Amino acid sequence: VQVLILIVKELLLVDPKKRKGIKN
Repeated sequence: VQVLILIVKELLLVDPKKRKGIKN
């Protein structure tokens, strides 16, 4: 379960960057 939480946190941190790249 801890691993899944870490993966979700990483995805949440990466999502904003990807969204900004797409918006730009």
